[in-house]
Amino acid sequence: MRRTGPVVHGIPLLRGIPILVVVVAAFVAGMAWAISSPIGSSPDEDYHLASIWCPPPVETSGCQVLTGLHGTEITIGYRVIAAPACFAFHSDESAACIWKIPADKLGQDDRFDRGDYPGGFYHVMHLFAQGDPYSTIYRIRAFNLAIAILLGALIVLAAARPTRRILAYAVVSTFVPMGMFLVPSANPSSWAVVGVTAAGFALHSYWIAETRGRVISNAVLAAVGVALAVSSRGDSALYAILTAAAVTALHFRSVRRHPVRLVLPLLGMLAGFFVYRSSGQATSAIAGSGLGPANPLKGWDLLLYNLMNSPVLLFGNQGLYNLGWLDTPLPSIVWVPMIVVCGFLIMAGLGRLSWMKILVVVGGVLAVVAIPLYVLQASQLKVGAGVQSRYMLPLLPVVALVLLTGRRPDQAVRLSRPAAWVTWALVSLANCVALLTNIRRYTTGLDGSILPSGTPEWWSTSLSGPPKTWVIGSLAFAVAAWMVVRLSSGSDLPTLVAVAADERSARAVEPTPNAGATPEPLTADPVAANPLAAEPVTAEPSSRWRSGGRAETPDDTSGRTLT
Repeated sequence: MRRTGPVVHGIPLLRGIPILVVVVAAFVAGMAWAISSPIGSSPDEDYHLASIWCPPPVETSGCQVLTGLHGTEITIGYRVIAAPACFAFHSDESAACIWKIPADKLGQDDRFDRGDYPGGFYHVMHLFAQGDPYSTIYRIRAFNLAIAILLGALIVLAAARPTRRILAYAVVSTFVPMGMFLVPSANPSSWAVVGVTAAGFALHSYWIAETRGRVISNAVLAAVGVALAVSSRGDSALYAILTAAAVTALHFRSVRRHPVRLVLPLLGMLAGFFVYRSSGQATSAIAGSGLGPANPLKGWDLLLYNLMNSPVLLFGNQGLYNLGWLDTPLPSIVWVPMIVVCGFLIMAGLGRLSWMKILVVVGGVLAVVAIPLYVLQASQLKVGAGVQSRYMLPLLPVVALVLLTGRRPDQAVRLSRPAAWVTWALVSLANCVALLTNIRRYTTGLDGSILPSGTPEWWSTSLSGPPKTWVIGSLAFAVAAWMVVRLSSGSDLPTLVAVAADERSARAVEPTPNAGATPEPLTADPVAANPLAAEPVTAEPSSRWRSGGRAETPDDTSGRTLT
């Protein structure tokens, strides 16, 4: 007699506790980065802060507008516009100089958004522009960090285990150190990185979902990601288009089965196209204007020079590019481990190829390389001027997403356990040293003591001094990054719980044709001796599942028969 019992799919309570621990640890690690630098420390933050206090159009922002020597100017608190000027580009200068700026002084500023950026980011951040800018900046950073953590947690809950593994691999390999610096910041790049990443992973889960609840939840998360991306920067609107196209192409078989689901990525691409075409920032970049001074190299010589130095742009976010106003160089112990980690994952991804995956990965890499090369060529600039690595950061997690899928898009590659532990150690070390360097840059300048002292020249909070911030932030990141190890082991088959006791008994006594045969294992074979080998994410369906007449797959969430 065959019976079907109640099956609960998802994340059981006890298995959800590690997710909660990781969420808290990730927030603590991000806040350590948020308080490690002063107001005005992210690139062009004086421009972005002025635009937050007086969002476009400035005539309706409530700020006083007047005509000055350089056109339209706004009257704004001097601490908003003058803080970066005293330490930016001077790596040996601490941020102590910001305390000398009077709190009640007003000034005129002509560096603010005149429609070049989409503006949504500025209008939302304007809600926090209350009181002293030095306090406001940390509220803004905490809010942007909370958005990233919340979206990441919701994507984890709405995704299958293979997708969670890819998310963990992608974040640790592409967010350290540049993403850790930018996400908890007042820079629109924060929303660009978080939005494109969220859109890519949610859309990936959306295409492999088989239940209505998962389809709807992932669709909502993808829409939120696209909204963040198109609200922040013109180039991230373009990246939202590329992300939707790449992920949809990867799931072409699901498109044939569920053609109505095409509505979501098409709407996302339409929104991205509209914002991109109306963005003055994107238009000026394509025209090659305003990015920097030209150089003597022209034509093919310039193209070949930039092509040969393109790895600096490709791996700049892993530490080859400086933080801050490009005035905080990172030691090689940051970027060498991060490039090694990228190599681990690239080799793992290349071990599980399908023809569509090859096409999408090649297209993604070409986009990451060709877009900055085109802008540099149009601007007649060499690598290192004008185009920064952070501009391409939003696309990197999406490329990692595609690369780390298996031969089928609902599968994921898996590092062997030793490789996962090495990956965890390397990214934790890189984040630890990068955070230390960033704290040192602003507390004493890079000519000061390497280890943070209890009596810094600059610090902003009495809750945690520089040494404690560094130690707690580094440990918290290591705890969050431990998910790389946890998700690199265990079965990818959905957990089955709440099976009735009488059904278990019935299965135990029910005769089967193969009663004397040894049952097949439910888990995949162990990983090969090569530590970088990609494990298959699903076992060959066992006799238990086959006897019910269905083959179990990771994304199969309905109609299972238990015998």
